[in-house]
Amino acid sequence: NTYDVKIINILLAFLFIFFLEFANALQSGYTGIILGHKMNNTKTGFSVLFGFGTYTITQIFVLLITFILALFNNDIMNLFYTMDAINVPTVKLCIMIAIVVYSINIIWLYVFNLIQFKKGVNVE
Repeated sequence: NTYDVKIINILLAFLFIFFLEFANALQSGYTGIILGHKMNNTKTGFSVLFGFGTYTITQIFVLLITFILALFNNDIMNLFYTMDAINVPTVKLCIMIAIVVYSINIIWLYVFNLIQFKKGVNVE
């Protein structure tokens, strides 16, 4: 009530971001399985390696986009350098950024997985 914001809306937004993050991790795992099974030897090892690499790349993409947007917004930039309290509009902006970037990650990985899967995967 202090900031004229209902806490339930912010909690639901964070739960939705958590869901998107989990979906991103699953898509990264599927990418790892598809790319790993294209190798002839040690398919399991390559699947784990490609999955972890894909997940790392998507997380770097999230951080990079957030940092680029922080160059234009000092409140977001303060999140990188200080542990000061932030205001509610900054939290809302960060929520929107996370939703958009994770949605882009999920869609991009889905399209990539679909293309790779149509090329053929040795799943025996």
